[in-house]
Amino acid sequence: MNVLAKHVGGPYTGKKVLVANRGEIACRIFRAAKALGLKTVAVFTKEDADSNHAHEADEAFQLELPKTAKPGDAVAPYLDVDQVIAIAKKSQATLVHPGYGFLAENVDFASKLEKNKITFVGPSAKCIDMFGDKTQSKNFAIKCDVKVAKGSGLLKDAEHLKKFVKDEGMI
Repeated sequence: MNVLAKHVGGPYTGKKVLVANRGEIACRIFRAAKALGLKTVAVFTKEDADSNHAHEADEAFQLELPKTAKPGDAVAPYLDVDQVIAIAKKSQATLVHPGYGFLAENVDFASKLEKNKITFVGPSAKCIDMFGDKTQSKNFAIKCDVKVAKGSGLLKDAEHLKKFVKDEGMI
């Protein structure tokens, strides 16, 4: 179930979503959030201070370059989970949308948000963890009666691959 769908029919007044991403994806999320009546929060780096996403949100907070990052690293601040969570708390955002890429599949980020009682707009940390492992994902799909491709299993050597390809009629 879409996290925002849980709120359908309920008031959005006072709800705020921080978008932990930049550029066009952040702008699209801001427009959708505003259409739902949500307040919006942007994060940006010094280099992105004049970007559209830094200006389209109701509030914007600058990310600092983590001490472990190299000068000029444009991505590291957006991946700094603790800094993004600190900004979510400071801005009183009740929701965090990761956008895509960056933090969208980061189980540590989703877990820390859950621990801080901030809603991750996306799958639960448990789901992110499970679907990050292809074998677990496939086994779960099978358990749910979803048809899946047979697959080769763990290939032992080139002969195993040749046999699988031949048995499956691929050659």
